[in-house]
Amino acid sequence: PPHLPRRITSIEYGQWEDLEEIVGALAGEANNALVAGLLGKYDLMWHCRAMKRFILFGQGDFVRHLLDLIADSARPGGAQLYHHNFTGIVETAIRASVAPSEEAQIRNRVGVSKFDNSREGDEFISAFSLEYKVDSPLNAIITDDAMRKYKRIFNFLWGIKRVEQALSTSWHRASGLAGIGTNRVLAHGQDRGEHKKLQQFALGVVYGASNLGIQHQMMHFISNLQYYVMFEVIECSWAEFEAEMLAAKDLDQLISAQNRLLDLVLERVILVE
Repeated sequence: PPHLPRRITSIEYGQWEDLEEIVGALAGEANNALVAGLLGKYDLMWHCRAMKRFILFGQGDFVRHLLDLIADSARPGGAQLYHHNFTGIVETAIRASVAPSEEAQIRNRVGVSKFDNSREGDEFISAFSLEYKVDSPLNAIITDDAMRKYKRIFNFLWGIKRVEQALSTSWHRASGLAGIGTNRVLAHGQDRGEHKKLQQFALGVVYGASNLGIQHQMMHFISNLQYYVMFEVIECSWAEFEAEMLAAKDLDQLISAQNRLLDLVLERVILVE
């Protein structure tokens, strides 16, 4: 405030209340400038929303491209995938799902890593994770500890997506197995009786599972779990998080809002330690 310099020069020893008031006013000005700079110049909320899109699966077309590209590259009998393979896959999925104006920015931020709890000797596909890179001063809010929590949520969501994908293709594969070898057996004049037994067994497994509703129940459970996590947990928690971030008055409140979001999501999906 304009009157502060005058008050500072006129303050005398022992005027503790006046001094406290002046320090509080100056601290408020500094905090307001800091928060405005983080939200404005450094685009804090843009980076937070980018993490929601790519780490918390908020951008569905990116997730779909990522799953399809990995499924195509990791077919049974194919070569083992390594870090550089996944880096190329992630970059391709980003190019296919973001606007050209932000592609370079996103590619420089979203990177491939391994899940922190992965074990030595695990194939990379089972330990695959994504991380988001932030620079100073944003790393004072999005800390390494916060990023570890983001990665835990990512790996939970990634596991659900992989199960969903496996279930969606299982019926097609099982049906294919039920009729496998029919044309080959007939073409080579092999024992029709033996083939018929194999085919009946495979069909029994496929249709038995269908009649019991096992696959349907599993798909129903996965769909409900995904809905709960994405909408009841992440979306609701995120709405509260954005409101807190935009109302923050100082750095501590920004950090607290970030930590509260992650802890709330982890607690609601039962990933707390």
